[in-house]
Amino acid sequence: MKIPDNRKIIVPNSKLINDNITNFTANETRRLNMVVGVSYSDDLDKVKKTLWQILQEDERILKTLNQLWELPNWLIAI
Repeated sequence: MKIPDNRKIIVPNSKLINDNITNFTANETRRLNMVVGVSYSDDLDKVKKTLWQILQEDERILKTLNQLWELPNWLIAI
């Protein structure tokens, strides 16, 4: 199997039989989940507007589907 960066991967038969296989290219489109880190001092409205603008201007983003935004409570990374 060849992957996008031109490396070849050999998958043993036992992996194909015993493990789950995820095919990312089976459908023409797919959802992408991203985590964006934001500083406590950043303006969240400005961050959201900026990300929305990037999504609107990127031709790879479908314009026909509703965009889902999830802004969780503050998380603290240790």
